Amino acid sequence: MTNSATPVIQLDQLSVQLGGRPILHQLAVSLQGRTIGLLGPNGAGKSTLINTLLGFYAPASGTARVFGHDIHKDTRFVRSLVGFMPENDSFIAGMSAVSYIRMMGELSGLPPATALERAGMRTLTEGQKVVFETQVDRRNGKMAVSNIQAA
Repeated sequence: MTNSATPVIQLDQLSVQLGGRPILHQLAVSLQGRTIGLLGPNGAGKSTLINTLLGFYAPASGTARVFGHDIHKDTRFVRSLVGFMPENDSFIAGMSAVSYIRMMGELSGLPPATALERAGMRTLTEGQKVVFETQVDRRNGKMAVSNIQAA
């Protein structure tokens, strides 16, 4: 699928606008490694970047690649490499994160065994996976994105 020299994420002058407002402006970086953290204050563009990499937001200009795959041309394939749980409006009280991910996988058409395997965040035989790891703060029931990891 990829070799060790292929960046996990590569951004080439990526710009994103939402509602006519610039959110990301000409990002250019190549990220490699097993774990990549996106740190920044609320509104810095972390979620916008992830949503753009997954094809939910269209770039205003520039492009990006995930494991060498163009986010425009290979959107479905990029999504097949990525496990993603939004941080808002996705928490079901009393349900574990693994159960939720499995349920969403099954609702998306995955066979139950595959959905469970992906929810367990194990590497599948076809190659590398990217996991956007979340944690639930039990004090307030909110989810926080903690890191991006190549499994």
